[in-house]
Amino acid sequence: MGRLDRILQAITAASLVLVLPISLLLYLQWPLRDLLQAYSREANDLAQWLFALYVSVAVTYATRMGTHLAANSLARKYSPATPAWLSRLPRPDTDPTMRDRASRVARYRLHRQRLRSGSSLAQHDRARTR
Repeated sequence: MGRLDRILQAITAASLVLVLPISLLLYLQWPLRDLLQAYSREANDLAQWLFALYVSVAVTYATRMGTHLAANSLARKYSPATPAWLSRLPRPDTDPTMRDRASRVARYRLHRQRLRSGSSLAQHDRARTR
């Protein structure tokens, strides 16, 4: 086992205890808000920060153990012809024609929405410049 593996294993083991403070802080939000009328936001903020830390360690651990759901878990089952076929399809982020078409559709939908609401483009532009 390499040094990095030992470090990650120690971090993972140490982060297991985060479950208890997270649960306690989330539980205490309501009594703090209802009884003391103070510190419930701080308890929630701290619990969310600890939860984010806990999840990041858990995802790292699951990935290293090979048990994390990977983005390509479905793609692994594709036949060899499927990725080749998918790569030939136009991608909206790289194909200028698709980008232009998407932009025109978005402008058209915005225009239709404004017409339904009774405001014109001129009214919208005047409101934006104020």
